[in-house]
Amino acid sequence: MAASLDRSIAPGPFDEHGVAIEKQARPTYRFDTGAPVVFDICHQRGGQVPYPVKRDRVRRLEGRCRAQDTDDYGLMGQNKGNKAVAIRGVVEY
Repeated sequence: MAASLDRSIAPGPFDEHGVAIEKQARPTYRFDTGAPVVFDICHQRGGQVPYPVKRDRVRRLEGRCRAQDTDDYGLMGQNKGNKAVAIRGVVEY
């Protein structure tokens, strides 16, 4: 399965896209942006928020992580600039 990251991220709060990922899955992610963004993949676990991926001020990123639990994971992007930023990419899981 794949989740598109193609969108425009307005300045301010996190833009979140949720996907269900199975335990021990090894999702891959890749994207490019027009300006630096905060990017992370996270989920809720017993009041804690583990981050398999958490990067600040990136314009391009590619990698793989491991899902520790079957859960709905949030694909999060935040634009700390003052204009909308285009992001193009995909998460495959």
